Amino acid sequence: MARHVMPGYILQFSFVVLLVTCQVPDSESVRQSSSTSLHKLDRSVLPDSLRERYKDITDLQVYDSLYREIIRNGDKDNKLALFYCEQLKKVTRQLGDSLKIVGSHRLAGQLHRRIGDVDGALSELNAAVRIAQRNDFQKELSTIYNALGVTYTYRSDYDDALQFHLLALELRKKAGDKEQISITLHNIGFIHFYLEDYETALTYYEECLKLKREVGYTFDLDILHINISSCYRKLGMLERAMTTADSGFLACSPKCSERMRMVGELSYGSIFFEKKQFDSAAYYLQSSYDIALKTGDKIIQGENLILLGQIKVTEKNYIEAENIFLEGLKQTISAKYGSLTMMFYSQLMTLSNIRKNYPRATHFQTEYIAIRDSIYGNQVRNKLAALQVETKARNDQLIIAHKEELIQSEKTQKILVATILVLLLIIMAALLIILRNKQRLQRLLDQKVTERTRELEENRFALEQSVHWQTSIMSKTIQDIKAPLATIRGVSEIALNEIKNGDARVYFEKMELAVRELASLVERSPFKHRIET
Repeated sequence: MARHVMPGYILQFSFVVLLVTCQVPDSESVRQSSSTSLHKLDRSVLPDSLRERYKDITDLQVYDSLYREIIRNGDKDNKLALFYCEQLKKVTRQLGDSLKIVGSHRLAGQLHRRIGDVDGALSELNAAVRIAQRNDFQKELSTIYNALGVTYTYRSDYDDALQFHLLALELRKKAGDKEQISITLHNIGFIHFYLEDYETALTYYEECLKLKREVGYTFDLDILHINISSCYRKLGMLERAMTTADSGFLACSPKCSERMRMVGELSYGSIFFEKKQFDSAAYYLQSSYDIALKTGDKIIQGENLILLGQIKVTEKNYIEAENIFLEGLKQTISAKYGSLTMMFYSQLMTLSNIRKNYPRATHFQTEYIAIRDSIYGNQVRNKLAALQVETKARNDQLIIAHKEELIQSEKTQKILVATILVLLLIIMAALLIILRNKQRLQRLLDQKVTERTRELEENRFALEQSVHWQTSIMSKTIQDIKAPLATIRGVSEIALNEIKNGDARVYFEKMELAVRELASLVERSPFKHRIET
């Protein structure tokens, strides 16, 4: 019975080398390298169907159209995508752009691998390597090395695979590209998984997950959860494997591609198989197998057939089980998938022993041992061990170099801090001097203000004394004038009453008027008021 409507994913490579992440030259680079002529490309090299379609468009539009067709068919029909990729190779050669030629060969290599043509994949990728090395395309080289590592892993040449992934890792560390580093760590973990070193594989996967979270990189996060789930499954932690697989499904929700559904259903089928819930396992495995047939993915077909055959063995349907195993063996031998071929030989050997067909069991055992020794033999293990020692030495050198950089950085920081402290002390001393000078000037200013205030007070007091003295004199003088004025006024009045002579009266009238004006002035005098008040 199905556990989910849309399942998650099974153990797969980090497909940075797949179509959606290829460093195919962008449109701007095509514009810069293409001729201004609308028809630089010779359309005659294209098939009739495409020649007619592209006859009236620019070179750039031809390139973009072919690339879009590859992307559109990449997860649905790998053979059709490869057809368009072959046309893209013709176009890039005519454009004469080395970067685009490298990109087209790398795309072709990846598609050859996905349809099971490992030799074709290696041929295309090696051609891409030669051009990239000649032109020093460092970023392209790291991606091609990654693709070669994936291809050799499919072929079960784990020593070569690890060597190419280490080359890619070195270039990506130099570039400081943490996103691409996480992909390489993912792929190295996959190699250890197939070498049945599940704990080491889990360590690489967890390091990859940590790095992805650090930089917020979500590409192939769903696949990473599935690979971690596969490690838990192999280590016997089935519930944790199921929970982690659910996390992989959630990572691509709400819209998962056919490829994601294919590997996801294989993942759930594998877990249900380990739980011995064979009906649920068969449901998921068959669904995954159908999608694998549709997309032409022979590896997923093979992994499904192994488990579907084992379910038939548990049902004691030996003839159908043998047919399934033989079909899978035929596919994996033609595709040169060593590990899967070895697994089919192992299942056929076990089935032959169950059926007591011992000569046939011996034959399958001989083939199984031969492949196992070629994959896991002492020579291969020694080479892998040497690579791991070399990797550890490189990592140690990087750690030492990093520590030396940290030490140098700490020294620089200490010198900088000391310089800043000295400058701060100088600034503080200058501020202190300025403050003291300001305080001294303030004291001098206060002293001068005090002295000046005292002088002003003294002058004011003296002035007030002088004014008071003068006021007193004036007041006294006015008082002294009043009595004579009154006398003169009295005499004038008497004279005017008694004298009849006209001329004399005129004089006395003038005298009277003058006395009155003088008396009026005395009355209005402020000195008179001050004395009176």
